[in-house]
Amino acid sequence: MFKKRILAISIIGLLITLSAGSVLADINASYPDRITIDGVFESNILRLSWSKSDDPHFKRYHIIFSESDRNSEYLEETTVWSTDDINEMSHEIKIKEDSNPYYRVCVNNTSNKSTCSNILHINEYNIVRNFSVYQDINSDAWYKEYADDLQSKFILPIYDRTFEGGKKITRGEFAEWLVRAVANEDEITPQSEYFCDVHANQKYINYLRELEVVGGYTGGNCATRKLFKPNQPINRAEALKIIIEVFKVQIKKSNIDYADNTANSNIAVDVNQKQWFAKYVYWAQKDGVVDTNIRGYFRPETPLNRAEAAKILSKAIRKYQ
Repeated sequence: MFKKRILAISIIGLLITLSAGSVLADINASYPDRITIDGVFESNILRLSWSKSDDPHFKRYHIIFSESDRNSEYLEETTVWSTDDINEMSHEIKIKEDSNPYYRVCVNNTSNKSTCSNILHINEYNIVRNFSVYQDINSDAWYKEYADDLQSKFILPIYDRTFEGGKKITRGEFAEWLVRAVANEDEITPQSEYFCDVHANQKYINYLRELEVVGGYTGGNCATRKLFKPNQPINRAEALKIIIEVFKVQIKKSNIDYADNTANSNIAVDVNQKQWFAKYVYWAQKDGVVDTNIRGYFRPETPLNRAEAAKILSKAIRKYQ
């Protein structure tokens, strides 16, 4: 009986370990590379074609469709066709008269990560091949590629087709972007409320707490619970620390060769190696996730704006997933 109990405990322990490993694998699972879509008309038939996916874990292509550009989750709501054949790269659709639909093709992989193509907008049988989701991002904006990248993965929430790149991003907004990057919506089910200024329906913040990457602030009338300050702008050092820890980048102090704090050092000139965020800045610089300005400054305590947040998160996904 005693041996059976030992065996049962060992099996339970193994299952817990495997379960924890699968969660980590899901968080670090890679997104498929983005493909491109094009189309031609033959009478009222739209023939869509797209580039072949190179994802080694390919699961399916699926065409998503919308009749409007005003949906809160733009172009996500209707799948009109799908295939699990990686070599099937075209499909014909009959366009209804007086219809001006929007189409794109998404690649889904076995890790349940999806990345979608550019958007085709059909306007009176004319094709707009690179319809822009965001009306306030110019085609030559330095951050356009990063915003488009995150939007193609359905990481950025869209409400009115504006991005507001120069606007400061709050701690609550940044938590939502980051959690949507690493988890599917049906996985974001935190079991408790952890901060006295965060409600149960603010699931992204509570989920980050369960990942043990945010701790909170003391103060206020919170008794044993802490404050998260969701409406406060997040600074560059805070954002970087959370990103690095969510993606579980291995940082060992012994592996960090800090040079003298000069313009030619291995770390930003305004980051001292004794500061709590120094290792995160060093590691992210080394990996090309962040960079300094032309004078070598990282500006750790400067509030992050939405354009900068998109760049850092997009680069982190490419590097660490």
